Amino acid sequence: MAEVLGVSDQTVARRLSRLRSAGKLRVLGLTHPVRLGDSRWVVRVRCTPDAAASIGVARARHTDTSWVTLGSGGTEIACSVRTRGPGLEESPLLRKLPRTPQVVDVSAHCLLHVFFGQDLGPINKRGPLSAAQVAALGPVVVPEQATDTTPPVTLGDSDRHLLDLLARDGRAAPGELAAATGLSASTVRRRITELRKTGVLYFDVEYHRDVVQQGFRAALWLEVDPSHLAEAGAALATHQRWPSPPR
Repeated sequence: MAEVLGVSDQTVARRLSRLRSAGKLRVLGLTHPVRLGDSRWVVRVRCTPDAAASIGVARARHTDTSWVTLGSGGTEIACSVRTRGPGLEESPLLRKLPRTPQVVDVSAHCLLHVFFGQDLGPINKRGPLSAAQVAALGPVVVPEQATDTTPPVTLGDSDRHLLDLLARDGRAAPGELAAATGLSASTVRRRITELRKTGVLYFDVEYHRDVVQQGFRAALWLEVDPSHLAEAGAALATHQRWPSPPR
């Protein structure tokens, strides 16, 4: 990182330490839902204004929920839900929500294709790094290219325990992970490499919005002619969400 940015190792370490200590940045080990055979859903929940905050907090505690947001109107919550398998039958969130008195309406939309996202976020579009810098910072372990016919990866209990730990702290040392999972440090290192190679595991940085001033955020729901879905999705994926900074 220091070499790519043209600064000293100490500067990078000091800045990262400051951001982490202030709770502005953390590294997470995340899993690719497609490689695990999981389905992704966007769930919209309309509820009474007095219950929106409490329902949102309750939804955020569910392990099958990736994120929860409350719209500016104060009556609509949007959730990202992952389920094992193609349906919503196993989701405790969808079993309980319709029976909640304050919930007015629930709609679920299966995520069929991601044009931009997963291990890429809005900050990737700001252009602070050149193509050569991005290439130099690429992963040491290059994931295998999966196709639509590639079977999902089957995980054991030890794998899921390991991934749960990395989802909380992607910088956890192999010794710490070994002590928590009961595996040896060498086994932990080997399994992490294998999970990355198969595309199951990738590392991402979660940063506070104060680090990068994003300003106003909006969620757009578009109705598109089916014959133009791919074209519209690809066009939106290339849209610059804010102007690139001067170089």
